[in-house]
Amino acid sequence: MTAQGAWARFRGFFTGWKVVLLAALVLLLLLVALILPFSYFFTDALWFNHLGFQQLFWKTLAAKAAMFGIFGFFFFLLFYVNLRVARAIPPQQELSLEGSPLKEFVEGAREVWKRVVKWGFLLISIVAGIVAGASWVGQWETVLKFLKHSSFDTADPVFGKDIGYYVFTYPFQRHLVDWLIGSILIVFIVVLVVYVLEGGIRLRWGREMFAPYVLYHLSILLAAVFLLKACSYRLNMYELLFTKDGFVNGIGYTDSTIRIPGL
Repeated sequence: MTAQGAWARFRGFFTGWKVVLLAALVLLLLLVALILPFSYFFTDALWFNHLGFQQLFWKTLAAKAAMFGIFGFFFFLLFYVNLRVARAIPPQQELSLEGSPLKEFVEGAREVWKRVVKWGFLLISIVAGIVAGASWVGQWETVLKFLKHSSFDTADPVFGKDIGYYVFTYPFQRHLVDWLIGSILIVFIVVLVVYVLEGGIRLRWGREMFAPYVLYHLSILLAAVFLLKACSYRLNMYELLFTKDGFVNGIGYTDSTIRIPGL
């Protein structure tokens, strides 16, 4: 079956009462998805109000909403801009599939791709931003500790950093760096797929497998990952203070003589 025939069959399936049934099912799922969170929200609001901590409840809610909005919007921009760049630059070569075992699959995928790509990028980016923002909702306390950090006026004996750094700043930096690495790797993989479907990458080995602009774009993303990974190794050095290897907690002889210089 050709890609056009499969698309026509797919469109013919969603007609008449099937569309109405699908719409009703989607509305039902949305209703359930909204009722459950609202019930938890309403119960918590009543409980905090009963205890006289309603101001704390609203501050916590505002912090969670801020985390969701800021980091969700950041990931949306990161995701959407890279997808637009990957498609906006016209390929200097046509997608060559001669001799590739994936020829039939990729040609079919490209037919579907051309039909959904216009609004697909925006929709996928919005969904990705929502998921990314939701991953930060549970970190509201970590972020607030970082923003409201204070000094303990006592430095650790190994690195000379104030103890307050490990309580307020380090957890936020750790989570942020790991999240950025994962986010850029996801964008890298998706951009790679876009370039394959748009013709910027040929599915055959050789010097002409990658168009020059594709290498530039992918190299920038990988450079960002390597830079963040270097920051992650630096944070790993501070994490040695919390290790529980051996007979004592914290940094031991092996850590101080081998691991720390290596990091």
